[in-house]
Amino acid sequence: MKANIKFILSLFIIVFSACERWVEINTPENQLTTDKVFADTATLNGAVANMYDQFNRSIDVSYNKYMGLYTDELQYQGSNQEVLEFYNGNILAANSMILNIWSRLYAVIYQANDIIEQLTNSSSIPSQVSTKAIGEAKFIRAFAYYYLANTFGDVPLILTTDVTLNASSARTESSEITNQIVDDLTESKVLLSTSPDGPLSRTRANRWAATALLSRLLIQQEKWEEAYSAASEVINSQYFTPLSDLSVVFRSGSRETIFQFWTQNGFIQDATNLIALSGVPAYSLSSGLVQAFEEEDQRKVNWTGTITANGTTYYYSYKYKNRSSGSTSFPEYLIALRCSEQYLIRAEAELHLGNTAGAIDDINTIRVRAGLSSLPADLNSQECFKALEQEKRVEMFMEWGYRYIDLKRTERIYNVMSKYKPNWTEHSDLLPIPQREINVNQNLTQNPGY
Repeated sequence: MKANIKFILSLFIIVFSACERWVEINTPENQLTTDKVFADTATLNGAVANMYDQFNRSIDVSYNKYMGLYTDELQYQGSNQEVLEFYNGNILAANSMILNIWSRLYAVIYQANDIIEQLTNSSSIPSQVSTKAIGEAKFIRAFAYYYLANTFGDVPLILTTDVTLNASSARTESSEITNQIVDDLTESKVLLSTSPDGPLSRTRANRWAATALLSRLLIQQEKWEEAYSAASEVINSQYFTPLSDLSVVFRSGSRETIFQFWTQNGFIQDATNLIALSGVPAYSLSSGLVQAFEEEDQRKVNWTGTITANGTTYYYSYKYKNRSSGSTSFPEYLIALRCSEQYLIRAEAELHLGNTAGAIDDINTIRVRAGLSSLPADLNSQECFKALEQEKRVEMFMEWGYRYIDLKRTERIYNVMSKYKPNWTEHSDLLPIPQREINVNQNLTQNPGY
């Protein structure tokens, strides 16, 4: 195949236009149009690779830093008005960046749906290969819906490529979306292989990735015993471990990684925005986040960088070290799930189940590897909850809007953010539905407060 094959993707489910619209996306040479993917296994793999590729190329750059700005992780020294809306906490429904979040997540859902539909009716692909690809597509669909539902609340639940149905879909209650995510992940666990052996296999969904994401959903549903079991299943698999050398956590094939998105050039797409080189950086870590690190915390040493401009020192996110193709002696892939989070999920479940000692042990696993002292064994549950909140903040910062979702899930977001952003209201826990979507689909309604 020639390089720069055109991937033609129907985006009527994204813009909900009355007319059929098409968008061309340039893709690497191993990625093919979905109308040709089922001739053989090689071409199917190309289509699946294209589905994964969207997260580093377009979704992460539309989501992560903006949700960091929207909460209390990042500050902004630029002048772009739409970025300032995120930073100031007063996003307008016409903001093109929320449209990007919405449309790009739905684009990958469409790709997943198309793969599932066509493989269900295909006889040209070996059953074992087809089963794995369906499992991967269900995982990706669940991953995308996890962020749509947490960001916008009730959203259209689209499980088909049907043009007419998708173009006029109404919003589905977030509880039903969550149930669908759980169903997809449960099926993925059965369909996907178990071993992530080798550095590249962590860039394809496996049983443990489905289980790790499922543990997030279960903690969100307050199903403490099930969340504990899911997190324990990942931790006890012995495939993953928190790394004591914090400088290598985000490299490709890291033993801490459960699932990561491959990057073509060995650095994440958003690296040039996040890693400062000179002058005043557009994006820097907030003073509140910087001050949240304890004095001896090696995460501050290894995962943040500093730059001084005009006499002011700015901290920036430095979890990923590579900024260009010239700095890729050790390639970095975009991490979506890592095992340290599973220890924090299990600790929260243990606290709710009355096992404070177990929670302290799991939190200490993360603290000790960061160079910190262990928590005292005699902490009560309230003190342990507070310690857990602290660890989540400094461990998971600038990773897929984790802070935003966690504050909202634990019903702390208004109390925390209203003190930080004067424009924050009781409705700010959700972003507005993009106005463009409402304009072309009369069945969509706006979130309260917008």
